[in-house]
Amino acid sequence: MSGRLYHSQPHLKEFTAIVTVTDGDWVSLDSTAFYPGGGGQSADSGSIAGLPVTGMRNGDPPWHLIKGHSLKIGDVVEAALDWDRRWQLMRSHTGEHLLASTLKSIVPDIGIVKVDLRMDINSLYVNGDLKWSDLSKAQGLCNEIIASDIPVTVSLVSKDDPILDGVRIKRERIKGDAVRLVSIEGLDRVACAGVHVDSTGKIGAVLVDRLASGGGEGYMVINFSVGEAAVSSGLARGAVAAHAAHVLGAEVKDLPRSVSNLKNTADSRWQALKACNQRILDQLQPEDIGGVPVYCGSFSGLDRKTLNAKADQLRQGGICIMASIEDKLSLVVACDPIFDLDCQEVLGSALAECGGRGGGQSDFAAGGCQSPEAIDHVLAKCMEYVGNWVTSRDL
Repeated sequence: MSGRLYHSQPHLKEFTAIVTVTDGDWVSLDSTAFYPGGGGQSADSGSIAGLPVTGMRNGDPPWHLIKGHSLKIGDVVEAALDWDRRWQLMRSHTGEHLLASTLKSIVPDIGIVKVDLRMDINSLYVNGDLKWSDLSKAQGLCNEIIASDIPVTVSLVSKDDPILDGVRIKRERIKGDAVRLVSIEGLDRVACAGVHVDSTGKIGAVLVDRLASGGGEGYMVINFSVGEAAVSSGLARGAVAAHAAHVLGAEVKDLPRSVSNLKNTADSRWQALKACNQRILDQLQPEDIGGVPVYCGSFSGLDRKTLNAKADQLRQGGICIMASIEDKLSLVVACDPIFDLDCQEVLGSALAECGGRGGGQSDFAAGGCQSPEAIDHVLAKCMEYVGNWVTSRDL
């Protein structure tokens, strides 16, 4: 379709077109500047004949979703893009090409898995060994190239052109005999159907916001921002870094090392605390309440699995009530099945006041709450309940 104005005139904000096909709420035009989405770039929005375009569907030609329209074939319509949205997506897409190419120059073995460019967040998915220092270096190179305002060009080549051997391309996605190449002069060349700015300077800035694991998929996710959003976020993060450096008594440039040292110290002390609590747990002695041995203890840094295992051991012939705190409170209440104590009820009544909850069986229940400071009160409530149960049992 020669009427893909988003390719031939990517900076076009308004245009006139003729309705060629309608299908319910879907409308096709003889030419359009609305990008239907693809290559990781979200679809455009805007208006046609004064009516909002709320969705796009790729096709030849592309389709525009205009709910409740009364347009007819042959109607001449005025159309306008949501230009702020398009402009941001164009800059993000070219920024992604730039970030990917600079990363490849620093870490040649890195692989680009996919891209997801939206108004609220930009994500670049990669596989390979990637460190934050690599990202920092790539970000610096990106902004140097942006400052140099290097041209971004588009060309069409044959699908069997040897030039494609050195191009970032997914051949299985290419339809037809022509391949559309987007090039950052002297730096990067990618097979891409997306819409781009015509020079790196128009990206404004690139800022890497976050590096995270992709979970079980085996890739890493890089979130980044461009333009004014990058500048604003960068300034805010700079202020936070300066504040953190002041609190730690360090220079901003030394902040990563200071934080790493602080984390290593905290981890070491936490492991020592866990080991100490494990020894206390192993030496826990019962309190005799009406002839029933009751184990009760509070700990720091012991996971629920450890608590459950110890409770299962200590409840034989008695009752076990134990709690542990990390970022939240974990509680386990267990008893020998020979007793008619309802451990679920004990646990539920103790956690109710701090908004916690749990589950299990009558002889073994576990749960927790988001208020670790409530640990003493929770244990006291459990012991009060058990004391009342013992008293009623003896009556």
